[in-house]
Amino acid sequence: MEERKFEVLSHYIEQSSDNSDRMRYIFGLVADSYSHKQHELFSLFLKHNQNFEDFLMLPIDPSSGGFTGSMIPVFEARIRVLEFLLPVVSGNVAFLQHRSSLEAQIESWKKTIESESKREFMGR
Repeated sequence: MEERKFEVLSHYIEQSSDNSDRMRYIFGLVADSYSHKQHELFSLFLKHNQNFEDFLMLPIDPSSGGFTGSMIPVFEARIRVLEFLLPVVSGNVAFLQHRSSLEAQIESWKKTIESESKREFMGR
């Protein structure tokens, strides 16, 4: 059953990669329920659509919210997802902007973690 769902998602990405609304919806599902397949599905998307703006619009994080306690583990998880996607955009000049964007997001989250750590240490 799981393999069939992956095939349907893959086919949908292949057929609709130029439709940014559909891709946002599909990658929202992927982030929420198929994060273990994100790498493969992002690779598939980029095979059919190399547009940087379309890439930026794709959700990476799950949409489910609600969290108590330290936000640092949430931020660290975001970094792991972004780092996991780096190999997808490495080694191809066409993806230079994509890689730079992922790297900038990683650095931004690292700074957020540093700031949050200080804030938590100070008890605020």
